[in-house]
Amino acid sequence: ATAAVAAAVHARNTDMAVRRGILGTFVGVVMIIAASMQSKPRAVVTNSCHNAVVNVVTEIRDDLAEAGKPGDQAKATVWLLQRYVNPWLHNDRKFHMRALLLCVGDLRAYVHEDVRLLLATEPFDSGSEDGGRLFVHVTNMGANRGHSDYQESGQNLSLRALGNELAVRIFMQTLECLGATLSAIRAAGRRHFFTTANCWELFGVDLLVEHGTGRVLLLEANPSPSLAMYGGSGPAMRAQL
Repeated sequence: ATAAVAAAVHARNTDMAVRRGILGTFVGVVMIIAASMQSKPRAVVTNSCHNAVVNVVTEIRDDLAEAGKPGDQAKATVWLLQRYVNPWLHNDRKFHMRALLLCVGDLRAYVHEDVRLLLATEPFDSGSEDGGRLFVHVTNMGANRGHSDYQESGQNLSLRALGNELAVRIFMQTLECLGATLSAIRAAGRRHFFTTANCWELFGVDLLVEHGTGRVLLLEANPSPSLAMYGGSGPAMRAQL
């Protein structure tokens, strides 16, 4: 536990780690913590000691609270703790999927057929048990572009890079997952998802395929998503999509 805490504190004190999320293990379960409304988790590794993880999380929380105390700060940061999903790999690397979800009126929903695979830069086996190895665990384009070996042509791929049969199965699961999510949100009431007949909104949805089960799991939905992984932005790119 002492070595685990030391590693966690070291990762916490690095600038990159402070921006990325916390990765830890306790009671044999790997967890990840990320700030709500931020695109990059922060990673810290610990062993399977519950107290060690609690201590690290408490220290980081206190540090962030102290660092972010401007007088005009109206709202504290909301943090999300969730199980770290053992990922399906492609070319020995972790990836997540970015899908474009268009919600129209009250309510029709469309998923763009071009789902992107965004791969980590370093092989998963080289650091799967070390949360400080950010380029093993973090798959965001923005984070991986900071690696000297990043190659967009090999790390921003079409879903069909997995093979047509698997790509079709994953795409159909994606539709089912997002359909069930929207149904559940609507059932919760308009306070959570306010739809109107004359409006539309585009979301960038991040999903992960679980190793072993092949399940497609929803990670998050981002409003006003970047279109960088589709080759650009602006009116021309939106019209093309």
